[in-house]
Amino acid sequence: LFIVSLGNVRVKKAIKIEGFGMAASETKQKAEDAIFSTKSEFSLPRTLFFICLHIFYLYANFVPFFAPILLYLAIFRLNPFAMLVLCVCIVDLLVPLKFPGLNEAWCRFCQPAVDGKKGFFPIENVFELHPSKFPKDKNYLVCAHPHSLYFIGYDTMAYEFHNYGFNSLFAGADVIFMVPILRRIMTWWGCVPATKESIMKHLTSKFPYNMLYLTPGGISEMFCGETSDGKGEVIVAKRRKGHIKLALKAGASIVPCYGLGATQFVKPITTRNSWFHKTSRKLRVSIFAWVDALGIPYGLIPIRKPMVMVVGQPIHVEKVANPTQKQIDALHKKYLDGLVEIFDKYKGRLGPEWESKQLLFEDFDQKKKDN
Repeated sequence: LFIVSLGNVRVKKAIKIEGFGMAASETKQKAEDAIFSTKSEFSLPRTLFFICLHIFYLYANFVPFFAPILLYLAIFRLNPFAMLVLCVCIVDLLVPLKFPGLNEAWCRFCQPAVDGKKGFFPIENVFELHPSKFPKDKNYLVCAHPHSLYFIGYDTMAYEFHNYGFNSLFAGADVIFMVPILRRIMTWWGCVPATKESIMKHLTSKFPYNMLYLTPGGISEMFCGETSDGKGEVIVAKRRKGHIKLALKAGASIVPCYGLGATQFVKPITTRNSWFHKTSRKLRVSIFAWVDALGIPYGLIPIRKPMVMVVGQPIHVEKVANPTQKQIDALHKKYLDGLVEIFDKYKGRLGPEWESKQLLFEDFDQKKKDN
């Protein structure tokens, strides 16, 4: 499937945001000075490759639930396949992980799947500052919303930055590194632990590992999304300030990032007021239920709806060894304003039904709107 997919030409376009259908005759310099946007055409082989990786990631998270069955088949039934899988899992758990463990060969192998994803939904990436113009002597904390089932647009943006030398990393929940096989593959993709120590370490790393993605909304944001009246989208950002403090300590620029339409590739059947959300917060593990494009609970096929992944202008941050609450609040406000700005500026690219939508934070009036 991978070899077949290589025969498909990757299509990319650099365009101004004001001119969605700009003619190809525009010069490269003009495009780079303006807002930069990339898209890919639909390709069936690449789409199938993406769906295979999508399924692998989703169901690898369920490995702990299947562990008792695997142990029973391997130990008591001496099933050869179960024994092989068990041995691979044991070896994986015994071999320590290295951070950052981004594997460029693995990322190159997966690139056709990323293009397949962009062509399938489709996904358009928009950069308010051209990736080539991000200074390489600075560090960046890309704060991405919404989390949804998982932040589906991360790799589409990371690959664009990779074209200009950046090896982007992303912070993942600790539980990921407890799941055999999945933990190693996630590390190959650039995943690092979402602990304070790990984030600080990677916010002070030198180029090319000087860009770290984080989803500050975390588990709680998985249970947010579109309001019941369809007039707003809820994210968890107003009360989350820990990453702002770390950015100040490291002197890392904050980059607001928003995935318009990124909550719609599955239909959640759990809300913030559900037992699932409360239990997930207590256990620090996501217990999330969804329906796929075929209406199947925990289904495999993502819902095909367009998305726009927006990377905003970096917010410059001066390094402060011991930031005060006033400094944290001031930077946090700039970050929230940046999210609202890119949401309002680009929401119309998804059609007229998005024009009236508002970005809402987690403490909005729940009596009037059910998230």
